[in-house]
Amino acid sequence: MKKMVTVSIIGLGGRGGEAYGRYIANLKEKFKITHICDINHTRLHKYGNLFDVCSENRFDDEDKFFEEKHSDVLFITT
Repeated sequence: MKKMVTVSIIGLGGRGGEAYGRYIANLKEKFKITHICDINHTRLHKYGNLFDVCSENRFDDEDKFFEEKHSDVLFITT
């Protein structure tokens, strides 16, 4: 059995939320979006729900986000 690759996304605009995020979310057998970060609370809520990211893994402050490692892959799309 292959290991699931975990993914974090910083910036949930057109690239982070719509392009990369949706693409990764559709590859459920290989990838899991585990953490997201955006200063826009509307986007944070929308994509957190869409990508099934639990509320404690949604960040609106990148400094808090970078306090520890969260995933295997990080997309920075700000």
